Amino acid sequence: MCWSLWKARNSFYFDKIECLPTDIIARAERSWKEFNGVLSGSTDIHGLVLSSTESPPRWSPPPTAWVKLHVDAAVSENSNGHGLGFIIRDSVGVSLTAVSQKMSFPFVVVGEAMAIHEAFREAFTLGFTNIVVESDSCL
Repeated sequence: MCWSLWKARNSFYFDKIECLPTDIIARAERSWKEFNGVLSGSTDIHGLVLSSTESPPRWSPPPTAWVKLHVDAAVSENSNGHGLGFIIRDSVGVSLTAVSQKMSFPFVVVGEAMAIHEAFREAFTLGFTNIVVESDSCL
């Protein structure tokens, strides 16, 4: 239900599209049914049948002699706080450096791009040139 409310709020706020309460409830019910179907293995999503025994995605290391940059950005609507962060790990998972900082940006996707930029800058400063980037953004 919360996700459906959030999506409706964003549609109104960003796209000026109003959603009826009945549509929000119907969307929440469809999502709940889809979720339960996936858990039971009875729902086929994009050609894949998922089971409840699948483990969540896990960190995968970069190739030997490479480093991986994990980046993220966030915006808090309540406090107008913006922040970004990154961690650089080697091929065995050792953290080489980690940074989090407050920074102003208009949208999360811009923050993600800024986090990638800052992480690359730090990686180059540390002398790394073989670099893999991982983000939850769809940049």
